[in-house]
Amino acid sequence: MVGRTREPAIGYAQVDIVWSMSVGPLRIVVILVTFFVIGFFQVNHRPSLRVDRSVASDLEDIALDTWDQFLDTFGTKYECIGNVNLSAVVGLGEQGGYRSADRMIRIRVPIYQSTAANTILHELGHHLEQQCPDQASIRSEFLAAQGLAPNTPWFQGDRWETTPSEMWAEAVSQLVSGSQQQIGRAHV
Repeated sequence: MVGRTREPAIGYAQVDIVWSMSVGPLRIVVILVTFFVIGFFQVNHRPSLRVDRSVASDLEDIALDTWDQFLDTFGTKYECIGNVNLSAVVGLGEQGGYRSADRMIRIRVPIYQSTAANTILHELGHHLEQQCPDQASIRSEFLAAQGLAPNTPWFQGDRWETTPSEMWAEAVSQLVSGSQQQIGRAHV
């Protein structure tokens, strides 16, 4: 891994994870912010992240800090965000996953500290697209900002990073973290 030092893994043992990163423009931020300003004047209780016993304390600390950042960014959407569950899974086939039926984010452990927050934010992006119905209303604008046709299938792509749903999740991660780096092709 050129230009990067290894850091201790958290939550379990150490592993190597390599990501392809590039920088994208800021044009999608306007779309995301517009989407979440729709409910600006709603007053709802602050949702919680429910962390189960499979999550080690170091990963839990990162998850709760990340959750607070997420809620600070999308505070107008408390009603549809609702409570979310988090579990750690040894040997999960992918870095993370989201199940809408039980609002469960699953994170593969072990995981690097620097990767954990972005993975959680990415899965929270999937949570938004599944739980907040008005997200579908901005999909055509989002697709256009990515240089894709408005009728591009949302959950299909040649590869993970060319799938609009994954681009959306990466854009959410970038917006919340303030990162201009990305995985794949999502333009923020």
